[in-house]
Amino acid sequence: MVAVAAGFAFAAGVHRAPSAPGPVAFRSSGSYIVATVVNPDAAAQQLQAAFTAHNLNIHLKLAPVPPGMVGSVVYMGTPAGASQIGTLSAAGSAAPGGSQSIGLLIPVGYKAHADIVLGRAAKPGEIYRSPGGGLNGTRLLEATGV
Repeated sequence: MVAVAAGFAFAAGVHRAPSAPGPVAFRSSGSYIVATVVNPDAAAQQLQAAFTAHNLNIHLKLAPVPPGMVGSVVYMGTPAGASQIGTLSAAGSAAPGGSQSIGLLIPVGYKAHADIVLGRAAKPGEIYRSPGGGLNGTRLLEATGV
């Protein structure tokens, strides 16, 4: 009886709480890896570490954009012929609550390097970035209806 109690106490002592989810959730979908940003406020180093942990040489950054551009590509730098990476916004993926998902569709086995900047929802007072620079420098003044 004492051995059973000691074993239970030892097992209870080494039990660890589940780790907090990372800034990016990864799942498989056919011939793609779906990488969904679950923490749009994560630092670029945290995002890169998440991709590195999944053996992907992808450096992802997020930039504030107008509401209609959330999840879109602000910048994508890949080697010639290696731009097979898509975005979740292009796939029409919505996050819970109807907001636009931010993330990437990466071919399984993708080995090339990629530098990617995706749009995230701007916070009040932030200055927009946009592909082509058309809205660069525009400040989000109000967040009603966003």
